Amino acid sequence: MEAQESIVIDDHGAANELGIAVQTLRNWRCKCRGPAYLKIGRSVRYQVKDIEEYKRKKRIDPEK
Repeated sequence: MEAQESIVIDDHGAANELGIAVQTLRNWRCKCRGPAYLKIGRSVRYQVKDIEEYKRKKRIDPEK
């Protein structure tokens, strides 16, 4: 298992990684949008690998 797979961050860290407001990320969750997340009790956590995968999927290459 890669070290990155085991790293989890909260919604503040995830929003920072994505360059969006925390409330935007929370709204996305309610609308079943955005990156995959973990629900541990009442806490929401994001795996860094899921954030990176989400950014890769959303990348637009104008050369293609």
